[in-house]
Amino acid sequence: MKPLKKNNKRVFILKKNTSFKKIFSLGLSFSSGDIVLMALFRARELGLVNIGFAVARHPSFNSVKKNRIKRLLKEAVLKNIGFVNENFSSGDYIVLYNGSYVPSSSKVSTGVLCAFKKLAPNKLNT
Repeated sequence: MKPLKKNNKRVFILKKNTSFKKIFSLGLSFSSGDIVLMALFRARELGLVNIGFAVARHPSFNSVKKNRIKRLLKEAVLKNIGFVNENFSSGDYIVLYNGSYVPSSSKVSTGVLCAFKKLAPNKLNT
């Protein structure tokens, strides 16, 4: 697995389609406007956090717009990597954008932080 940040040995990028499907079917969701954070907690892993990025299908989104939104989501998570390291328990997470337009980078980062803060008090201690 590829780490999200070079020096970080706890947070990794989630890329497998089977993992995404498993989280979509079994995971919990926390929303903050257009950004949804889906989580599937695990107890047996060694504190690893896997984060995936997804964009919902819309007719107005081509691949260029989808990839831009994914880059913005990734950048917002990297800005809040300290919060992720401190407050996220081991498991798999998906940051999903469910809007109908390409947002600005500041709107994405505030939305991601709001979704993270909704998850933090609700996380399961497994």
